[in-house]
Amino acid sequence: MRPGGGIGAAARRKARQGCGLAQPCGAGPLLARPILASGNPTARRMKAIFSTPLPMAKRFVFRHFRTRLVAFIVVLVLVLQALVFFTVGTAANRSAIGASEEALQLTLLSLQETMSTRENNLRKFARLLSHDFAFKALVSVGDPATLMSAFRSYRKRLGADWMFVLDLEGGALADTLDPAGKRAPSALRALSDSAANDPQEVASSIEIIDGRAYQVVLVPVKGPLTIAWVGIGFEVTDLLAKQLERQTHTSVSLVWRTPAGQPMLLASTLDQQQRRDYLANHQGAMLPAAGGAAARITAMAGEEYVAIEAPLRKTGGGVLLGALQRSLDEALGDYHVLRWQLLAVFVLSTLMAAFAAIYIASRVTRPVRRLAAGAKRISAGHYETIGDIGAHDELGTLAASFDDMVHGLIERDKVRDMLGKVVSPAIAEELLSQNIDFSGQEQEVSVMFSDIRGFTTLCEGRAPSEILSMLNTYLGTVSDLIDGHDGVVDKYIGDAVMALYGAPLVAPDDPQRALETALAMVGALPALNAQFARDGWPPLAIGIGIHSGIVVAGNIGSRSRLNYTVLGDTVNLASRLEGLCKHYGEAIIVSEATMRRCPGIAFRELDLVRVKGKQEAVAIFSVIGHRSDISARRSGELALHAQALADYRGGRFEQALTRFEAAPRDGLTKLYMARCARHIAEPPARDWDAVESLTEK
Repeated sequence: MRPGGGIGAAARRKARQGCGLAQPCGAGPLLARPILASGNPTARRMKAIFSTPLPMAKRFVFRHFRTRLVAFIVVLVLVLQALVFFTVGTAANRSAIGASEEALQLTLLSLQETMSTRENNLRKFARLLSHDFAFKALVSVGDPATLMSAFRSYRKRLGADWMFVLDLEGGALADTLDPAGKRAPSALRALSDSAANDPQEVASSIEIIDGRAYQVVLVPVKGPLTIAWVGIGFEVTDLLAKQLERQTHTSVSLVWRTPAGQPMLLASTLDQQQRRDYLANHQGAMLPAAGGAAARITAMAGEEYVAIEAPLRKTGGGVLLGALQRSLDEALGDYHVLRWQLLAVFVLSTLMAAFAAIYIASRVTRPVRRLAAGAKRISAGHYETIGDIGAHDELGTLAASFDDMVHGLIERDKVRDMLGKVVSPAIAEELLSQNIDFSGQEQEVSVMFSDIRGFTTLCEGRAPSEILSMLNTYLGTVSDLIDGHDGVVDKYIGDAVMALYGAPLVAPDDPQRALETALAMVGALPALNAQFARDGWPPLAIGIGIHSGIVVAGNIGSRSRLNYTVLGDTVNLASRLEGLCKHYGEAIIVSEATMRRCPGIAFRELDLVRVKGKQEAVAIFSVIGHRSDISARRSGELALHAQALADYRGGRFEQALTRFEAAPRDGLTKLYMARCARHIAEPPARDWDAVESLTEK
């Protein structure tokens, strides 16, 4: 090779032309001529890389990797914060509406109770007055002036706002709201007709008199036959609504709606503007259903409210509605404070993320710049390694590979690609060459599920290391008990344990060993709780579910990662039984299939249940203990329970209730006593099968 014709000379000529690594130009062919003449294949590859023009967009938009990285992290943080803000706002709004709706329903019940109490008082006062001998005498005389004089005295004593007497034709003999008798004779005839047609000869109504609403009760005056009707009424005023508002912090309105749909506010705690907006929003609106309308959002006086309406009393002249509103802004008050706090946190976290991104980008781009400088030197024909760049991650691997490439160029050897060598080929080939059967096999297995009751609540406010230490101690004890009874721990699911008896190794007493394990776990709890109590933990309670049946057992997963486990309805039912322990207040619940395979264990039948996801009813049992340890008294109690359960399922609820009452009181007997009482009061349908359908897992 002639002097000046090597790589170094070519690089010097290219440098004089003003082209560098970071700025490709069209001078590639001039550089390539001496390199191609030298027959250097590596130089040809590098020529193709560095002589390719970059697209226009990549020259000017985020030309620096550091800028792209910082922008990506900041944008990602902003997007995540926006999602958090939106999620928190949506959840807060939904929670506020739900809480307001619940409060409105409670207020509605209070309003209904108040109206019912007023009506009962009116009935009592009217009955007392109609049975008063002196009053009967006055009515029989029929002198309006005398009756009006008597009414003045009775009104003070009874606190009534309206009192009147009607003749048998519905005409007014005396009326405290119409002393002059100017009202049409037929004005109250509908009320008297309603009382006459009532089996108890009592009528209650809401009457609108001169634009005012009165809650009225009408009863007969007998002597001994009905000689007249006497009515007593309380006026429906704002005072009634304000009393409820003070008790419930809810805006209360009593609305009269005519059949044509026109509303009239009889009593309300709303201000004048809110009243006008309410009436405008409800002009021509349909009446709510008998059970009340669902909560909705309405606007009054520029503020949003959660509102419901429900009918309180229906008469021929219209319907009395209870209209309740709670301010949505007040319900969201805590969220409004939280929103500003979140915004402050978001601004601070965005700034921190930006500074962190700049720092990370600097740490990342520093070795990249060294690599770029090394590549530029190679393009100039100077084969120099870059050495240790101070990184032990992918960039460090890249730098090592870069140095290997440099050594390969110097030694004229092939470039060995070090990327993608994370897994040894020998190991991968061994895994792929294994003849693994993924189909599995069917076999009978007893599956046991166990978990700690209220584990999430127990862990609140505790350090992760403290939780992990307690959990490892508990799981260690449980695992030792499972191993000691020749069981297999299939998996840990947080604080829950799934164990197998009968897979992969089968034994004739697999169900018995599963139950012995469960009894041993319950027996080990006092010692564990004593140990945990010294560390400040409250006592633990566990629930255990066991079911025996056919499963599919085998390796599940990929050829590189396998997990031996079992699948099928048997596993699902065992999990459901564990979940029922809390419902029935039992530590251990087993299925009938497991119970029949354990003759040495005493059981008490709990129920016939249809668990979520299954149509077939399953008999479930609690574990009492070994039969040899059961006393005669306890055996008698179990027999009495079985007889009571048979009576219950046979529909003999009175007999069943008597037997359950005679049995020792616990959660199960109380449960069945309540069921018996319910069925006695409301007999079930003819197709009742005594099966409890459970919708929760």
